[in-house]
Amino acid sequence: MRSKLLLSLAFGAALAACAGPRAAAPPPVSGPPPGAPELASCQRLEQGVLEGTIESSGIAPLPGLKSPSGLPLLATHGDNELTIDVVDPTGRRLSRVDIHGTGDFEALTLVHTARGEARIHHTLIALLSPGNHCIRGRGICTPGLLVRFTLGTPTTGGPTILEGEPEIWRLPDQERTNTESIHHTADGLLLFAKSTGDKSLVELPGAGGTAVVHPLLRQGHTDIQGQLTDMAVDPVSGRIFATSLFIGLLEHTYRLVEIDPTTRGAARIFPLPEDLAHTQVEALTFLPDRTLVLTNEDGVIVRFRCYPPS
Repeated sequence: MRSKLLLSLAFGAALAACAGPRAAAPPPVSGPPPGAPELASCQRLEQGVLEGTIESSGIAPLPGLKSPSGLPLLATHGDNELTIDVVDPTGRRLSRVDIHGTGDFEALTLVHTARGEARIHHTLIALLSPGNHCIRGRGICTPGLLVRFTLGTPTTGGPTILEGEPEIWRLPDQERTNTESIHHTADGLLLFAKSTGDKSLVELPGAGGTAVVHPLLRQGHTDIQGQLTDMAVDPVSGRIFATSLFIGLLEHTYRLVEIDPTTRGAARIFPLPEDLAHTQVEALTFLPDRTLVLTNEDGVIVRFRCYPPS
């Protein structure tokens, strides 16, 4: 099944508030609890610029793969074409995979990893966003799609390829909002909207069709958590973290937000290092070793160690 979308990104134009009641939420606690990542004091392991990729908008680990220099590998993408780059944390690109169709990738999550005799197979789900102009109940919105596909990489090293045809699910019409974050969990796909702060759990029925969305929080616009741009789950503690844009009178700042697993609202807010806080931070993921990777729309990629090595 092939998708032909014409979706656009206008990052600054969609930051107007969505009408609706403001959700009651406790004020976030400033400062991290014991063991929480505090990026301003984390150790930077690698930093670079993604080769040939601009406006990086989503990233996911590829367990079992390493670069020739021994670094872990990840899948990432720009949000202006349906391509997946296999990169290391220095930004070096080892493969580029084209996905059928045209559109606006906004988020990426790893679903499954399987090792065969000759290949490692990584199944991922990507979100094709309805676009940042689309706020629930306002304007003309194009549908959002979820695309599941499998990448295969030789165990002896070599280029990654797309295996088979992607499967595509459409988000229901009421979910035509500017969703920018997905993460795969044992219960299903977590899906976070950017400006409205809505949070949902998503099921994907077999053989494509329309995704089944179970709302977890219909939040309405909130400035408590800012504008969510991506999320990741700590593989050990299960704690949810999200990158978020906070809009001030004089400047816009990106921060890291911990999401409360019960209320799904903001629990704590952490500063990002100064050189990243004023850039468009769009992608976040944990690797299996609990190192944390951030990218921004300028293609900068940074890997941090915030926890002791396991």
